[in-house]
Amino acid sequence: MLLFELLLITFLGLILLFICLVIIINFIESYILDAPFIGTEKHIIDEIVSNLRLNKKSVLIDLGCGDGRVLRHAVTRINDISAIGIEKALWPFFLAKFISRYFKQIEIKKTNIFDADIKNATHIYVYLYPKCLSELEEKFKRECQDNVRIISCDFEIKNLKLIDVVNLDNKLSKYKHKLFIYNIK
Repeated sequence: MLLFELLLITFLGLILLFICLVIIINFIESYILDAPFIGTEKHIIDEIVSNLRLNKKSVLIDLGCGDGRVLRHAVTRINDISAIGIEKALWPFFLAKFISRYFKQIEIKKTNIFDADIKNATHIYVYLYPKCLSELEEKFKRECQDNVRIISCDFEIKNLKLIDVVNLDNKLSKYKHKLFIYNIK
């Protein structure tokens, strides 16, 4: 009985250590990386995917995809799209890989958003801070093909041609979100 209790205490200690490490890594990464992991509110994801105007030939890239919730929702609404999530932070990357493992249309890549290949994108979704968006602006202009639809949640990309602003007034949402919609030409 003593051996069992010792093994149980050791096992619980290892689990607690693992949880502490995940919290510490997440905390450190939120200060080192370009944007902390703050997931898009589940209540507004349907409206975001609707505004993306995806079709069967779409290639959706989510830069800073977090746990991949926008991608998963998109592929369940439109089966034949290709969805790519780009995430640099370790914990959200593993979450996205694990939760999205049964979606064959979703590929999650662990890389920096500034190094990501976006040439084949037809649609891009971002929920990033303004500083990060201003740094991505030139990448969008340089690498995106014509007619790429870009949606930024809550933060405007200053020097891209804005085609629409959609106010999301979902009653379940904690905040009043805005979608800034751009079209690269």
